[in-house]
Amino acid sequence: MSFKDLFIVMRFQTLSDAPPRPWPSHVAGLLLRITTKAPNEDEYRPKGEMGRGATIQVNPPIQRWIRPSTESINNLTKHLSTHYGCRVSQLAFYGARLEIWLTGKDLDLTTLPFRAGIIVVWYHLGSTDSQGHEAALRNQIPRNAKPDDAPYGKMLRPGVMLSNGGPQGAELLTTSGAPVRAVSGERFVTVSAHGFPGGAPAIWHPTKQSGQEIGTMVRVLGKTDIGLMRLEPDFRYEADVFDDPEYGGPTLTSFKSISDVKFADPLFLDSPFSGRCDGSAGHFAWRALPEGYENAKEGYWLETLWAYFGDGIPDMLDGTCGSAIFDQNNQVVSFFHLAGENGQAESIAAQHAIDDGLVLEAIAGSNS
Repeated sequence: MSFKDLFIVMRFQTLSDAPPRPWPSHVAGLLLRITTKAPNEDEYRPKGEMGRGATIQVNPPIQRWIRPSTESINNLTKHLSTHYGCRVSQLAFYGARLEIWLTGKDLDLTTLPFRAGIIVVWYHLGSTDSQGHEAALRNQIPRNAKPDDAPYGKMLRPGVMLSNGGPQGAELLTTSGAPVRAVSGERFVTVSAHGFPGGAPAIWHPTKQSGQEIGTMVRVLGKTDIGLMRLEPDFRYEADVFDDPEYGGPTLTSFKSISDVKFADPLFLDSPFSGRCDGSAGHFAWRALPEGYENAKEGYWLETLWAYFGDGIPDMLDGTCGSAIFDQNNQVVSFFHLAGENGQAESIAAQHAIDDGLVLEAIAGSNS
């Protein structure tokens, strides 16, 4: 057993040597990881290469275990661009270290900064890959990789199955998010935009074969993957999450600013592919918008949160995308986006919904 950042790590020769499942996600206030990997094979180890140049100062200073401000990130990336001729495509902050993905000519690790203030910096040269892939009581509890594909009629809520209506074998399944109100006053439901490719706006529940068309995707919030669905008449969508014997049935209340999220904050999600899962806030990441993106402005990033949902649950399945991730106060902090390994998941910060002027509503749809 060892300690690593916010984790208690327990290593076994084989998983049959480990305690029986399910495993807790926390022990004594720390995250629990059970693994058969040796320390040098650990996917949580620092990746990339360390800079070997001088320490630089960043204002405002970046503190350990506190999410850096957008101003700090902007000033750091400007410094790297001005003094080292490199472009930052992505950053990830793990609490005690910073990993930065760089592109540019003649990048030299011997001159790139070793530290940004007190934070050690690791670099990925010429790479922009993320670690992952896009992917009331329930009528049917998800078990053993069998999702809840039951129809829920005209009354819908966070965590129901959605379909793009594609043909058998090419149908894409995702999860419904939160009911919202736009600045215009119109009400929508958030969805995962990449689940509806090719401009096909029709959305079905649970599948095209077994359900009905419930709405239309009308727009996407920039490059965030947060789409907005307008419900068909007579459908109603409430903010009440499915009831659960252990957790109860909370009502989503509001969006939470990413600046108010702390490392290891308890988090939850509920999808038709996983059921209710409890986890914790992991590391924070920033991804540069594509060059030439029409709405890009200086200092604007796609902000993401990597959450850890524990080794004791199955790997997040394709279809979980779009799920609202919420905290103990039932505030939505992000939306599931990428399924990682060992219980990790990348999610799009709900901050982007806040920036767009969206407000989480109790009800969307008819009679709302």
